[in-house]
Amino acid sequence: MAGLLAGGAGLGAGELLAALIGPIRSPLLAVADRVVDLSPTGVREWAITTLGTQDKPVTILGTILILAAASAGMGVLAARSRRAALGASAGALAVGTIGAAAAWTGRNGGFAAGLGALVGGAVAAGAMWVLFGATRAAAADGVGAAATSGGGSDPTGDAPAESPAGSAASPGVEGPLLSPVRRRTVLTGLGAGAVAQLALAGAIRFVGGRGRAQEARQAVALPEVPEPLDALPADPAADGTVSGLSSLITPNDRFYRIDTAFTVPNIDLADWTLTIAGGTDGPVELTYDDLLARDQIEMDCTLSCVSNEVGGDLVGNARWQGVELAPILAEAGIAERITQVGATSTDGWTCGFPLTNLDRPDGDPTPPAIIALGMNGEPLPLDHGFPARLVIPGLYGYVSACKWLETIELTTWEDFTGYWIPRGWSEEAPIKTQSRIDVPTAGATLNAGAQTIAGVAWAGTRGLSKVEVRLDGEAWLPATLGPELSEATWRQWWLDWDVPSGSHTMSVRATDGDGTTQTAQPARPDPDGATGWHSVTVTVR
Repeated sequence: MAGLLAGGAGLGAGELLAALIGPIRSPLLAVADRVVDLSPTGVREWAITTLGTQDKPVTILGTILILAAASAGMGVLAARSRRAALGASAGALAVGTIGAAAAWTGRNGGFAAGLGALVGGAVAAGAMWVLFGATRAAAADGVGAAATSGGGSDPTGDAPAESPAGSAASPGVEGPLLSPVRRRTVLTGLGAGAVAQLALAGAIRFVGGRGRAQEARQAVALPEVPEPLDALPADPAADGTVSGLSSLITPNDRFYRIDTAFTVPNIDLADWTLTIAGGTDGPVELTYDDLLARDQIEMDCTLSCVSNEVGGDLVGNARWQGVELAPILAEAGIAERITQVGATSTDGWTCGFPLTNLDRPDGDPTPPAIIALGMNGEPLPLDHGFPARLVIPGLYGYVSACKWLETIELTTWEDFTGYWIPRGWSEEAPIKTQSRIDVPTAGATLNAGAQTIAGVAWAGTRGLSKVEVRLDGEAWLPATLGPELSEATWRQWWLDWDVPSGSHTMSVRATDGDGTTQTAQPARPDPDGATGWHSVTVTVR
């Protein structure tokens, strides 16, 4: 218990410093970040597939449990002898140094980033020594005094703090620094201090910081769009046509979120600036008000995570508002050597995509790449990138969908490497043609008779020409397609089915606007997106 409380006091001190002083990073989150950064691709994919959006809380919990186990182990070690207490204190310092190294070497590193972990390690080490080593030192002094009067001595100084009967290290001698009563007082103080520090750090960072960011967001009034899109058509998922079908537009609170940020950045608009770097005419700096003052456009676009398994839900469709990206880059000046557009988030995450993805011939119906400020009629939610993010139609999010945008850089493939590229993912990542069955769900039990099979399909920026369904390996049947918002959005589909009794398997495939049908060959998400047909087996009674 003493070891746990000493570790908790150290963690509380480090977290509180990080909450109070901006450049200092949270020791806990710094270590969790490095765990994610250094995890093999297979481990990362397993976490996303198995845990979904809970992968971050589980990682943080795992880090806390490891720290607790280490602290408890050091407490057990420290209780053995004075020398062991010294080793346990050194171990606490080592744990703090590991946390500091994680902060120094991670995104947004720098010397100041690791100070919280170093201070936390020092606090934990000091607590260990006060609880165990200092008491033994005092007891050893008492033993030495007794030896001078003719008593025995322990040449190592590793005398026990108390005899089995509960007396001090030597009969009639009690360590004067911490009696059992004082030890309990120190333990109580450590526990209370750890809880208070962690609570205060959480209040400052998560309650205060998020509250201020939310207030700033709520104060934003998105400007009118000069040429708004047509009103959304009737939604087959909402008008009773198909029950259980994904909605045409994914609500903000149900839109998937996959990123590497353990805590959502709480950005102060007064200090935020978007920098366009690498241009021939020097850097361009834009405030949030500058972006709001520019001509706004709307676009309908489906985003998909490359980690989305066949039939997975890491995909969503939204109506975005923002400023077209290509003209802003042109203002910065694009040199002939430029081949890549890089982006960096305020939390240090990076991605990059080909400059050619911004090319749009006259009359091209594909929505343009934008710096998005709004999502489904309101300012970007904090979880989805407020104040600004990139939306690049047709590309998987790991190379394009930079949230909490801070810097856009005109660069080359040789000079800029996105976060996921060294971890085994492809540099260029066009979204593959995919389709999904929403209803019925796998393993469902249905009543014989009229039923509807339905779902969604998407194909990057190529649009969709048809969706087909196959029942029990028989001939492919054409499904009815729902409304098309743009070539960069998903389309709903459905097929009525007269269901006989028994076990039945249904599969779906889509054909894009170029006439290419999605492959049946199954493939993992890495390195450039999953492939295969989604199939569902149900029981009909």
